Order: sequence, then structure tokens, then C-alpha cells
Amino acid sequence: MKVCLGGTFDMFHQGHKALLDKAFSLGGQVLIGLTSHNFAKVSRKSVNTFNMRKRRLDDYLKKKKYRKYEIVEIDNPYGPSVELKGLDTIVVSEGTESRAKEINNLRAKKRFKSLKIIKVAHVLAEDCVPISSRRIRAKEIDVNGRMLKPIVVSLGSENRNKLKATRKVFSALFKKSKYKTVKVRTSVPE
Repeated sequence: MKVCLGGTFDMFHQGHKALLDKAFSLGGQVLIGLTSHNFAKVSRKSVNTFNMRKRRLDDYLKKKKYRKYEIVEIDNPYGPSVELKGLDTIVVSEGTESRAKEINNLRAKKRFKSLKIIKVAHVLAEDCVPISSRRIRAKEIDVNGRMLKPIVVSLGSENRNKLKATRKVFSALFKKSKYKTVKVRTSVPE
């Protein structure tokens, strides 16, 4: 079996690892498309260099003792996935399944077999929001999804009992949290 996947793999994090681990769990050869620096800069203000991203990717794969893989530089959203007949499967994250369908449409025009699409769920950070390179770069979370900034809870009431209950619930969910009360105009009687 020949599996493919692609991405920028910037700020290498747990979500990237989940995607790669899934691809390698399917067995066979894995082809990894890694976006070029110029292509990555099209959609991002800031991104690590291609060589740095490739080195981090390679380090992880070697640490996991994955052997049958090839990393290729890509300058478009499809990479070699539309050009190679011998591919069987594509591994994507929840947010990129539509790209895999585009790839299959392009493959159909060339009379290549469709790729089986394997979708990997987003890995959630402590705050239950998906881990992303953008969030890591903004210093909201670290590469493991741990919150670096507290979650801010705004309570639409100045009632002390409601504030106390809100603190109790949210501190059980989030290690770092801040609370503030805000006055809300409402037509609901006191």
C-alpha cells in the first residue's frame, strides 16, 4: 500500500503527530508532501524555513523508527498526489477532507483510481479547541496543547453566587482561567 499526506508541518505539534502516526499505521510506503517556503508564505504571515520544518519532521519519524517514507517538497495544494498512479490512500485532517476530494476529482480526469480518504480528528488543546500552528505561534498554547494564556470567562451578571458557581465549574475544566462580570442590558425582570 502507498499512502500520501501533505502539509506545512510548521510549529510541529500533536496534531501533526496524530496525522503521521495514522498514515504509518496503515502500513506500506508513506509519501509526505511538505510545502515549500514560498508556498507556505502564501497563506501565512510567518512560517519556519522549509529546512527547519523538514528536519523536525525527519527527527520525529526517526524517533518513531518509521522507515518507509519519502518527504517531497510541494509548491501547490496537491503535490504528487494527482500525478502518481501507484497511490492508494490519502490521510487528511478534519479540515482538509475537501482537498482530498478535489485530488480525487483531478485523478478521475486522468483516469487514475480514486484514493481512499482517511480522516483524522483534530487533536484538542486543554481549552477544547484544536491545536494549530497559528495558536502556538500566538503563544495561546504550546505544541502539546497546554494553555499558555488563561481562558477569560465573562459572566453576564454581577450576582456573587453566580460568579462563585461559574468559577467552580470553569476551574474544574481549565487550569488557567480569569473571570469578569459584565453588565448586560436585558428585558428579563430581576
